[in-house]
Amino acid sequence: MPFVATPAVPLSGLTEQEFRVLSAIKENMDLLTGVSNDKDFKATLTGQFTVLTLESLNSSPVQTSGRAYDVGDGKLVPSLEDFNTLLTAVNAITQDVKNLQDILNALITQAKGKQI
Repeated sequence: MPFVATPAVPLSGLTEQEFRVLSAIKENMDLLTGVSNDKDFKATLTGQFTVLTLESLNSSPVQTSGRAYDVGDGKLVPSLEDFNTLLTAVNAITQDVKNLQDILNALITQAKGKQI
């Protein structure tokens, strides 16, 4: 719903200080409501944010221990099962970070007064 412009401040019946104060209030209101020519300062209203919330993350804590096999010279390698478990966990974390990045970027875009 668009805002209606604030009426002009009367030129008579006010002291100079009252006129300046009311003029500043009018100018600020016109800037915030977007009815002035300068759209860079328009306020973003809460109803203008349409980003959906992220209900839950897909990742879970990563296991920091597992089985390892000695392949010689004291070099240890993880079991294939542990490696695949770690790979799955890292992929889930990567996807969660991507989802959070998308939501944050959408919020920034909307806060700048642009629709996505």
